[in-house]
Amino acid sequence: MAGGPAGGTEAPGRPERRRAGWKEFRAAYPGLITGLWLALVALALADAWLAYKGREYGAEAARLRLAMTGVERQRADVVFAANKDKVRVIVELARRQAEGDRDLHLSVSVDSGEMFLEREGALLREMPVRVGGEELAGTPPDTVRVAAPRGMRTVVSADSTSVTLDGGTTIYAVPGSDDLSDSAGVTAGNVRAKATDLQAILPNLKPGMSVYFY
Repeated sequence: MAGGPAGGTEAPGRPERRRAGWKEFRAAYPGLITGLWLALVALALADAWLAYKGREYGAEAARLRLAMTGVERQRADVVFAANKDKVRVIVELARRQAEGDRDLHLSVSVDSGEMFLEREGALLREMPVRVGGEELAGTPPDTVRVAAPRGMRTVVSADSTSVTLDGGTTIYAVPGSDDLSDSAGVTAGNVRAKATDLQAILPNLKPGMSVYFY
């Protein structure tokens, strides 16, 4: 008579279960382990980058507050208290200031690559642009991280090929070129426009004129 489980015999065909060790797991999945390490390094770099951007956006928020009235500052404080995303707040503040500016001004939509000449809510000219992304500029060890501008700037000077804003940002054009996708590209932290567009708006650009980046 065949013995059942009570007789101490094991059921035939049942594989033995054994917990694999860490070394065996690592040998079996080297790509997965490498990917996990890369993800950890990427997260550490992202944390450092966010800390840097937090300081930068804090300075830009203070800059925007200086240009506000007392009522606007109170409203901004409410927005900041309710919203932890400082980048989004700065972008939204700049957008609202541009919409409420009754004087002639420029607005630059950084993400969509468009620049607008506006006055009293009316769009006078719409222009495609390229905005230089964030990168390190200079020669080591004298390097500085340059990022796309956000918030409000003012025109310092303008000539036939470029418009200089306070803070060092430049809106410029390559002479004779309307091809924004050519090999010349765009310099970090600056805005490149078509030559014909820049020439068309130059007569309207005066020192002190507001330029909003959002």
